[in-house]
Amino acid sequence: MYPCTKENPCNILILEDDLDLSRLFNDYLQDCGEDFCAHYAQTIADALMQLQLHQFDLLLVDLRVPDSFGIQTVRVLK
Repeated sequence: MYPCTKENPCNILILEDDLDLSRLFNDYLQDCGEDFCAHYAQTIADALMQLQLHQFDLLLVDLRVPDSFGIQTVRVLK
């Protein structure tokens, strides 16, 4: 699915419970000039729901969300 284009954007899931940090990631990605569609989750439960609904090219994962901690977060999402 590369390169990302307006017709075929990269799907990115941002798992981050801090909304300001999520916005910062989004702004950084926009500054990079890539075409992407960002989806957001604040908990591991939200992320798992998003993973059922969409196919993602990239996951940005906070390892300390309210319902998961550390490498266990990655194991659950895998």
